[in-house]
Amino acid sequence: MPRPTPKINFPERQLLAALTIVLAPFAEQVATILADRLRAGTDPDWFDQHRSPEGNRRHCAIVRRRIAEGRPGAAIVGRRHLLSREALEEELALAHKTKKPKLDPDADVRDLAGELGLRLVANGRGRGGL
Repeated sequence: MPRPTPKINFPERQLLAALTIVLAPFAEQVATILADRLRAGTDPDWFDQHRSPEGNRRHCAIVRRRIAEGRPGAAIVGRRHLLSREALEEELALAHKTKKPKLDPDADVRDLAGELGLRLVANGRGRGGL
């Protein structure tokens, strides 16, 4: 017949004291993180997708990209995508640097017509030029 496993019974006070020593620092860190994330929606230094100058879709894409890259300043809390002020300013500066100038679709046609010595006339739809 199998022998029963011996049970170890700690006095409740000792067990509670041991758990408090072990878990107190962990609980403090978790509380700090939760408070920061909950406060992020009311903190003026954090922007959600509804307050972002980038627009909803672009803002959410930026947050997901920054999280995937492991860059700071981005968090998803529930359905809210949050960016810190510094991260938003960084993204805006990056977007303005990489923005390509808009091209005139008729510029190539006008250049070619000029090279060939042709004169362009309106096509009758009020568009003028082509």
